[in-house]
Amino acid sequence: MPDPAVRRERELARFRLHLVGHRTTLKNRIHAGLVAFGHPCPVSDLFGHAGRELLDRLAIPDPWRANIDVSLQLIDELDLRIAELTVQLKRQGADHRYIPVSLTAPGIGWINAYTIASEIGDIGRFASPAKLCG
Repeated sequence: MPDPAVRRERELARFRLHLVGHRTTLKNRIHAGLVAFGHPCPVSDLFGHAGRELLDRLAIPDPWRANIDVSLQLIDELDLRIAELTVQLKRQGADHRYIPVSLTAPGIGWINAYTIASEIGDIGRFASPAKLCG
């Protein structure tokens, strides 16, 4: 059983990932609603400034309009919580020894490197590289 500090690291990283998943689900629902009413997304970021203005201008009937509005509010709240957790994780993992190695892998950013490092914990507990990968 990992010590409380390692369990705390893992929980924060896992909860951040959980919130990101919820945010992605909400964004996908909004995109699906637009497709259902024949409104393709002409902007590169539907949830940036230009995309939000476009969403405000579109004539979408209720209950879809209300669903989009509530989804946008939830996305904004999730963005805040995710940002808070990101700051907390960066403070905790600023000197984590496994992060620099993980960052050398293509497609691995700092948050994913931290998550991987916290899940690994003490690498010495694995008998071999194959056991670690397993």
